[in-house]
Amino acid sequence: MPASALVDGLRRLGAGTRHGIARLGFAARFGVAVLRHSPEALRRFRLTMREIYFAGVLSLVIILVSGLFIGMVLALQGYDVLQRYGADESLGVLVALSLVRELGPVVAGLLFASRAGSAITAEIGLMKATEQLSAMEMMAVDPLARVVAPRFWGGVVSMPLLAALFSTMGIYGAYLVGVRLIGIDAGAFWGNMQAAVDFRQDVVNGIIKSVVFGAIVSLIAVFEGYDAAPTADRRGRVERDDAHGGRFRARDPRGRLHAHRLHVPRHRRGLTRRCRSPKARTAMNRSVIDLWVGIFVALGLGALLFLSLKVGNLLETRTTAGYHLEASFSNIGGLKARAPVKAAGVVVGRVENIRLDAQTYDAVVTMAVDSRYRFSKDTIASINTSGLLGEVYIGLDVGGDTQILADGGRIAKTQSAVVLEKLISQFLFDKAQTGGAK
Repeated sequence: MPASALVDGLRRLGAGTRHGIARLGFAARFGVAVLRHSPEALRRFRLTMREIYFAGVLSLVIILVSGLFIGMVLALQGYDVLQRYGADESLGVLVALSLVRELGPVVAGLLFASRAGSAITAEIGLMKATEQLSAMEMMAVDPLARVVAPRFWGGVVSMPLLAALFSTMGIYGAYLVGVRLIGIDAGAFWGNMQAAVDFRQDVVNGIIKSVVFGAIVSLIAVFEGYDAAPTADRRGRVERDDAHGGRFRARDPRGRLHAHRLHVPRHRRGLTRRCRSPKARTAMNRSVIDLWVGIFVALGLGALLFLSLKVGNLLETRTTAGYHLEASFSNIGGLKARAPVKAAGVVVGRVENIRLDAQTYDAVVTMAVDSRYRFSKDTIASINTSGLLGEVYIGLDVGGDTQILADGGRIAKTQSAVVLEKLISQFLFDKAQTGGAK
């Protein structure tokens, strides 16, 4: 390789690296500027409302349809695997944790970026190419506060609601396939889901992820549009803007004046096409946008409540009335807090707390039991597993003693969890001992 070609390659590499670092620094300054102008944009909340309509309401169809079918596919494929190990009742756990933790925020973020993010970039880029942003600056209107910041916050607000709706529709699709089509017990579907999904660890973390994804996608979208290079055939110097008619006069490259209409996105043109007067057009525009944004926010908040109360079981955790029992186990296996407590297969309570006794080094499990059910002192508490890979729960076998356990009582007879790893290790050890003895 000639020395000149090597030098040219290193020069291009250095220039590209320098350009990338400089663009990253500009993006950081741009993000700080957007945040600095955000209070001004939020004071004129109607601008943000329009962008919530554009980013959220117009993305509802693709989000709801995609979430429904992804949940149905997860249920169908998950059941095929789980039923081989006798854990088909854990289908709700598989779908809920997959959607609430990861798939909901990630897939909804990808769909949001492909539909709303690309449209925001194209819209701002076209405004820059037609020099509408320059016209705003000439009229002492800051484009960051008037154009960029509302679109950024519209995406940040819309993304968590879209992710919640995506997860809700996915769980409903899994319910249709698992319960209605395949025939899994509905109580087991919802009960196992509520026992496994934690509000703080799963639901709240999913919401935080969706907010972060919304902020990143929205910032990249507005930055790419704002930083787009204007096309040569659209360059011109903006001289005048008519706010009512939406027209401005610009000089073409030959110096001739032409009248152009400011670019109005299609979703905004459709709302005002049937209105003739500017006042009626504005009133209709606002009323339709307010209506749809209100419906969208109500649906999103309803989805968040569903994930919190029905899936995360937050309501039952706070309102369950009953008494507490304790039991000690030498090994609890995969038992977790809020796991079900069952008697004859019926859920009668939940595991409230698990701690390690510093003296006996046994696991002490505190159970919150429904006050409608009373158990005798000779009741046996055992840690069981549904199938091979199903949920881990505490089973209560009632004895014949006439004395009843009171609040804070301790169950003396317990049976610890059967740990599969220990059984396999003991089996291999016995085989090795038998082989050595021969």
